[in-house]
Parts: sequence; C-alpha cells; structure tokens
Amino acid sequence: MEHDSEGDYPHCYFKKQPETPEEIGRAISACSISCTKAVRYAGDDPAILRGMRQAGAWESCDALVD
Repeated sequence: MEHDSEGDYPHCYFKKQPETPEEIGRAISACSISCTKAVRYAGDDPAILRGMRQAGAWESCDALVD
C-alpha cells in the first residue's frame, strides 16, 4: 500500500494489485486493521471472501455488506 499526501487530502491505495497468496494475505490484513474502513475489497473471489470473513474484515468487503 502506498500513502499519497499530494493533492487535496492524503489517502492510501494499492499501487499494485496483490497477486501472490502472501500479497493477498497482507491486503486482507490491511482491510482488517483499517480503523476507518477506507481499505476495501470490491471483488467476489470465493477464496478472498473466505479470508475476509476469517480475518473479521467482512465490513470492508462490498460483497459481504448489505
């Protein structure tokens, strides 16, 4: 994840989409520890959805939130 302080407001974003299991695990971890829930997953990959649930990050996943 990168932090960008340029522009009107600072924000974090993924500079490169995670590809390996290790990168995906770190991305899921980032979602689960984000205090503002600003890091989100908008996909529907079943393995990632399982990981999001297991990490307690379901609120950071569009497919798991109404």
